[in-house]
Amino acid sequence: MSSRFDGEMELHAGSLQFSGSGLHTAMKELTDHWVTLGNALDALEPMVGEDLISQLIGASYKGIREAADETLGSVMSGLQSYGTGVLQMDVNRSSAEQRSIFDLGRETSA
Repeated sequence: MSSRFDGEMELHAGSLQFSGSGLHTAMKELTDHWVTLGNALDALEPMVGEDLISQLIGASYKGIREAADETLGSVMSGLQSYGTGVLQMDVNRSSAEQRSIFDLGRETSA
C-alpha cells in the first residue's frame, strides 16, 4: 500500500495468514497465562481475615478481579474476531484472484 491512501490496498497472502494465525496464537497464550494467574490467586485464598478492614479489602479485590476478567474476556474476543476477519480477508482475496484468472482465461479463449 502506498504511503497515502488512494482507495486501493495490496493484500499479501503470507502476511494475512501470518497475522491471522498470530492473533489466534496470542489470544491462546493470553488465555493460558490468565488462567494460570487465576489459579495461583485462588490457591492463596483465603487472603483476608474476619475483621472489617480485611472484609473491605477482600470485597475490593473481588470487584477488581471480576472487572479484569470482563475486560480481558472482551480483549480476547476482539482479538479472535479480528484474527478471524484477517483470515477471511485472505480467503476472499484468494477467491477473487481465482475468479480473475478464470475470467481472464475465458476472455483469451473467446
